[in-house]
Amino acid sequence: MANINIRFTGQNGNQSAASLPENFNREDFIRVVRELFSDWSRFRFIMNGRELALYDNVRFNEIKHKITNGCLIYACERMTGGCFLPHTLVLMADGTSRSIDAIRVGDELLAFTNTDKIVSSMVRQKFVHTVTEYVELFVGDELTTPVCVTHDHPFYVGKGQFALLKYINDKKDTLFTCELNGDGKSILTKKPIIGRKNVTVSSACVYNLSADYPNTFFANGIAVHNKLGDLGAAFVDVSNTSGLKRIQWSHTAPSWRIAKPGICLEGKCNNTNCIAVGQQVIMNIGLVSFDYLGDVNETTARCPCCSRYVEPITCAFNRCMWRWSGIKQPAPGEPPRQISADWKQADNAYHCFDEQISGTVIWRKLILEAKAH
Repeated sequence: MANINIRFTGQNGNQSAASLPENFNREDFIRVVRELFSDWSRFRFIMNGRELALYDNVRFNEIKHKITNGCLIYACERMTGGCFLPHTLVLMADGTSRSIDAIRVGDELLAFTNTDKIVSSMVRQKFVHTVTEYVELFVGDELTTPVCVTHDHPFYVGKGQFALLKYINDKKDTLFTCELNGDGKSILTKKPIIGRKNVTVSSACVYNLSADYPNTFFANGIAVHNKLGDLGAAFVDVSNTSGLKRIQWSHTAPSWRIAKPGICLEGKCNNTNCIAVGQQVIMNIGLVSFDYLGDVNETTARCPCCSRYVEPITCAFNRCMWRWSGIKQPAPGEPPRQISADWKQADNAYHCFDEQISGTVIWRKLILEAKAH
């Protein structure tokens, strides 16, 4: 049987060759990717302008026919945090402003430390991808141009602390902007949040930057962080197995509660136009290694009924072997701890963590893994 010869190229322009069987499936493609990319979950694979959905068999099969002999597939590093629309102005170290889409690697940005000192920082990487939802955030006064940003970007809230936009309270929290004092020096100044507007579009191109320490910059003058991975994410405490329940299959489950073998994420759909609104839906990930902080996005975490993004709150496993590893911060102010669990078997039932019993913690890193029995 003839093989299909394909090529992968990374952001550095280097190419790697690989072969697939003529009648390949998604598992065959993942096997090839694992061989070429040791940390493959950090990448998105793009062909003909479309992402290959490695966590969704149906969506993968929709584009599979385009993977033909000699085709070129782009391996792009995933975003490490929230993102801004292209017209967002970034403060440069020389005091000028430049739209984020025009920023280049090597540019010097204005930044700030966790002690509120204004410094400079060099751009090391620039990321771009597309989203269907973002927020117009108004800070300072109603005449200020809003910053257009995704809901998962971290903003500076003072005293060395950051918070994701989706967790910020518009009435209680204040943000910070860069202003000039009477001596002409740049300082951080508190600003109230005037309001926000959620925007849904068919597709919007967004950007983020990765810069040197202190990993911060100013977007439309507002102080933000540039790396989500340093802040962590709230998710069920999988190290607390007291909330792990074995649930028998139901013959009358609704369409949003269908589970496939491997890893499943769960969260509530908030789309008022969806039949599953207010319900806890199952999002099938499959028999893969899943980086929770890096891989949760509008493709992997979406309602099975309306395809809108759903914020995961817990996870489950079924008909597989599974394990996890990560860095957990039990509570604010407590030191993070690196922990892991050995392989466990999930039989022909739904093994789900009840977040009300296991609790929710901050994960600085969390890798969920599932493989066939």
